[in-house]
Amino acid sequence: MRIESLHFKNITEGWELSETKFDDLNLLVGVSGAGKTQILEAIRTVQKIAGGRPMLGNIQWSVAFQVQGHSYRWSGAMEEDINPASGEVLSLFTFEELERDNVNVVSRDLESCIVSAKTTPNLNPGESTLKVFSREEFLAPAYEGFWRIVSSAINPGRSPLPQTQRQIDTFFPKLKTLKTVRESQREVFWKLFCLQEHVPKEFKLIQAMVHETFPEVLEVKVDLLESGDGKLHPDIQARVGENWVRQERISSGMLKTILFMSEVYLSSEEKVFLVDEFENSLGINCLAAMTDQLFGSRKLQFIITSHHPYVINNIPMEYWKVVTRKGGVIQTHSAEDLKLGRSKHKAFTELINSKEYRKGVAA
Repeated sequence: MRIESLHFKNITEGWELSETKFDDLNLLVGVSGAGKTQILEAIRTVQKIAGGRPMLGNIQWSVAFQVQGHSYRWSGAMEEDINPASGEVLSLFTFEELERDNVNVVSRDLESCIVSAKTTPNLNPGESTLKVFSREEFLAPAYEGFWRIVSSAINPGRSPLPQTQRQIDTFFPKLKTLKTVRESQREVFWKLFCLQEHVPKEFKLIQAMVHETFPEVLEVKVDLLESGDGKLHPDIQARVGENWVRQERISSGMLKTILFMSEVYLSSEEKVFLVDEFENSLGINCLAAMTDQLFGSRKLQFIITSHHPYVINNIPMEYWKVVTRKGGVIQTHSAEDLKLGRSKHKAFTELINSKEYRKGVAA
């Protein structure tokens, strides 16, 4: 999936994101409170609505995206309602429209729903047509695309789900190539273990990225450890000098960086990674090692927020989106819009001194 643009309005909370266009790499910058994190939250909200999750509040959106060679635009509006029988607060669709390759395939309002020029029976008013018709060939890619959006502020305390030997035997023999590992829905821990065992050449590339970021780490491996209930779980270990350091003793920043680099490298194509406050989620020393992945040729999209000078200054200004807020309206501006300098250093200096950046929040 590749998100091309998003317009989002939360009437209940009183804020709106003006239509924002996205590239493969997007660095959202701006003062605190400008709305950087809200842009990520808007994307997550639309993702939840697509998946049928109930969302209370009056919300409107229009998102354009590409997935599996097709272009889509999905627009909708939801409002709160009260069930007269139970008094329960519900959220229902008042409008929904979907275009595929510039052809309308869904039109829905409170009275009717037309899908591929055919009127459908009454739908659950709180469930998206993407969810209801998720198995239909013309809608399946759009529905599946939203589950390619992942939030990557990885919790260093996260542990892999233990598996029985029988469970491992159902997937381990199948993940024998880089392609099958990337296409797997397994946790990154299990992906790393399968890569180590079946494709050691590719595993060494991840080791090299880790060593480049943390020179003291000479080697990385994944061992299977037995839990108290007899199940097995992968444990990432790092060799520092002659000593192997188990996952529970690896520093938080190092473990997050290893997991993120591995997650990106082992992801299937058309993934969208949302990373809030890159420097806090992963540590600024991760940026240099991630450069090849951020600017690589694989079909991946990154939408990142940051206010750290090191991060901003090390991502080319053509990928900057300067976020400002006036009243309840959030907008983004490109470096070109703000007429920032051509050299990286000059652009950064002009950015932090521009009135849009300094007065990023206005009444």
